[in-house]
Amino acid sequence: MRFVLLLLPSLVLAQTWTPIDSLNRQLPASITVFEDASIPAYLVRANPADTTWSVRALLSATGGDVLTGFAESSNALAAINGGYFGGGSSFSLVASEGVVLVPNIKAVTRGPDTYFPTRSAFGIVDGIGEVQWVYDVDGVTYAYPSPSPNREGEAPQAQPDSLFPAGGVPWMPSEAIGGGPVLLRDGMKMVTDEAEVFFGSGINAGGREPRTGIGVTGAGEILLMTVDGRSSGQGATLDELADLFLSAGAFQAMNLDGGGSSTMVVGGGLLNRPANGGRQRSIPTALVLAPGDGFVPPDPNEFIFDTGDACCYGEIGPWIESANTPFIGTTKARLNEVGDGSDRAVFTFDGLPAGTYQLDAWWIPSSNRALDTPYTVHHGGQETTIRVDQSDAGTLGQWNPLGTFELAAGDSVVVRDDALGTADPTFVCVDALRLTRLNTTSAEGETPRRPRFAVYPTPNAGRFTIETTEPGWSGRLYDALGRLVHHFDAARPGLHPLDLDLPSGLYLVRLEHAGEVAQQTVVIRR
Repeated sequence: MRFVLLLLPSLVLAQTWTPIDSLNRQLPASITVFEDASIPAYLVRANPADTTWSVRALLSATGGDVLTGFAESSNALAAINGGYFGGGSSFSLVASEGVVLVPNIKAVTRGPDTYFPTRSAFGIVDGIGEVQWVYDVDGVTYAYPSPSPNREGEAPQAQPDSLFPAGGVPWMPSEAIGGGPVLLRDGMKMVTDEAEVFFGSGINAGGREPRTGIGVTGAGEILLMTVDGRSSGQGATLDELADLFLSAGAFQAMNLDGGGSSTMVVGGGLLNRPANGGRQRSIPTALVLAPGDGFVPPDPNEFIFDTGDACCYGEIGPWIESANTPFIGTTKARLNEVGDGSDRAVFTFDGLPAGTYQLDAWWIPSSNRALDTPYTVHHGGQETTIRVDQSDAGTLGQWNPLGTFELAAGDSVVVRDDALGTADPTFVCVDALRLTRLNTTSAEGETPRRPRFAVYPTPNAGRFTIETTEPGWSGRLYDALGRLVHHFDAARPGLHPLDLDLPSGLYLVRLEHAGEVAQQTVVIRR
């Protein structure tokens, strides 16, 4: 039994994780990114039912790489650092394509004693993620229903084998990454740092540190999490990390390497701020969500605004959920009985780059839908209303065009209830909007290239860092209207911190050198 007395102020836990919509629009619907800016902590929720991407455990062939390097080499949609290491060698399990590349460490020394810990591992078995306590027995990885019961100050337990701890069975995941300790088991907090012999290591010292972890919900969704700490955030204890996973709906969870190793990449860019002054540490292992052969990347010029987007959708009046299908995204369509126009649904184009867009709408037609539902587009100080027949069965399961408009951040579409129909009652329906940008060149007319630099953190309050690995760049920052708002020197490789007094919104970081262009978006949120 572990007793720890901590006189620390209570950590503000993320009871409601906030979606990072600027990133989620760049990802498939099966992968969603959230944040708790107060800590800060970052969460990726991924549904493996989408077979166009897969979980992969990566081991560096050169002894180490930064996480953005792992992500770039695998075209990762999201990535986190792996387990423990020293001298470029992994001390934690790595298995890929059913082959164990590195087993979990088999023995650790504490004072005069040698312990044989059954440490944690996350693996994919038959397409489903799970967390286990494991040990390598003569080249075979065994999983046990409980860890070997090592205790600090007591004689070490016997070396695990096929019979001890009881109930062990061969474990053959297709992909796996090790670390420890276990944080949650069967939906209950179970921090097994003592049994996994982390005493004396500093990992269980009780203080708040940067953390990385991985979990699985009861529905099988995979959860990746980082918590920033030390100079860049509050950090978390192991118990608090377990609570954060519980707040995210985890059923099982485990800890990975933390401290300066804690890093998360989403969409090719570093999301969090590592503890090493923002600089990434070279690590030997990573876990990534990598696209497969059937993956179709989201169109960077396509923006979808759904009724589930907290940033961009709101309602006035008694709107209700529709039971009809098919709907877009994870939230069902919304209905409102026709009336005098006082009830309305509003889509606001938060963070939208200025441009010419084809506007399409998705609704679910039915015989009790309005014949002339009004969509009013507010664009550049003007209003344009398009009325559509939502009773037409021919509009089912497709994007329906509303027109082409010059749009920018802050413009909106309002759907009102002042409509007519033949049924009693008659309803107007909203589900989602799609904007497809037609003028796709960059701020100065050049075709943007794939970014070769990192911007973090994003979102931020105006203070962020640009990290470059090559010399000779000239840096510029544009707002969503394409206006130059800041020029900075990025001629030398390294870290380029910025502290700017700019309003909230979407900005474009653009680096230029010898006719080459690299750019990446950053969100400022005050």
